[in-house]
Amino acid sequence: LGVPPQACIGIEDAQAGIDAINASGMRSVGIGAGLTGAQLLLPSTDSLTWPRLSAFWQNV
Repeated sequence: LGVPPQACIGIEDAQAGIDAINASGMRSVGIGAGLTGAQLLLPSTDSLTWPRLSAFWQNV
């Protein structure tokens, strides 16, 4: 795609996925309990909304 990792958001529900997103340099969103290291942690996909992602993008 030609997009640098710093211009991307990765969304994952597994710890290994969050770790990989962070290692790649993308901004990380974790879905579910028990995840560590995500820059934004949401309880479920019900909370994953465009306004929330937009605010996250602007504030990181």
